[in-house]
Amino acid sequence: MMKKEHNVVSKFLSYILRHQPEAMGLELDGEGVGSH
Repeated sequence: MMKKEHNVVSKFLSYILRHQPEAMGLELDGEGVGSH
């Protein structure tokens, strides 16, 4: 993966995990930890 693509993916994942984990079907506990 090229550096630019890596940065785009990294920023996208960070945004989702911080602001909208439920949009990706993720459930986090009160401490922000997810499980599968």
